[in-house]
Amino acid sequence: MKTDLEMLEETEQNLIWFAANSGKIREEFGGKVVAIKDKKIVASADSGIKLLDELKKQNIDRYEVIVEKIYPKGEIHIF
Repeated sequence: MKTDLEMLEETEQNLIWFAANSGKIREEFGGKVVAIKDKKIVASADSGIKLLDELKKQNIDRYEVIVEKIYPKGEIHIF
């Protein structure tokens, strides 16, 4: 089992990877919800519920991934 520090470091590395590759990810996965683990997209789907189903099919623990909504190119969202 990973320590809290290991989990935080892994999450930070995945977020750095996501930011560095966001353009390519948007081109391929625009409009999808993705799961990120080990500096790669391990699953994608049209909705969060469908993504959870996909993770379950792949036997990936939903607590071991980062989930991000990928907005299509040219679409702007203000939070």
